[in-house]
Amino acid sequence: MKDGTSQPATPAEANSQADSQGCSHSATSLKGKKRKASSVDAIERQLKSIMDGTKQVSRAIREGNLNAERGRPHVYSEQEVFSELVRIGVETHLRVAFRWLLYEK
Repeated sequence: MKDGTSQPATPAEANSQADSQGCSHSATSLKGKKRKASSVDAIERQLKSIMDGTKQVSRAIREGNLNAERGRPHVYSEQEVFSELVRIGVETHLRVAFRWLLYEK
């Protein structure tokens, strides 16, 4: 095909061309499998990254909730206050006054 016209290939050239086409087809097939495997690996890496990020976000939310609970003032129940008054030895007449204040509406 030196002068622009196609010449019939010799049998040896035809076999050589067929062999190279067969190899290139299987090589292409192998490349396709490698590409699929690498894209699956990439997707798995991305999914793992998303999962790790989600775990970090949920951990941060839990920590934030704990901090919010610690920052919120504790509202003591009537029983907790009365128990503390007894524990520190507040005199009986003051405890009676405390109860009167609680239940007098």
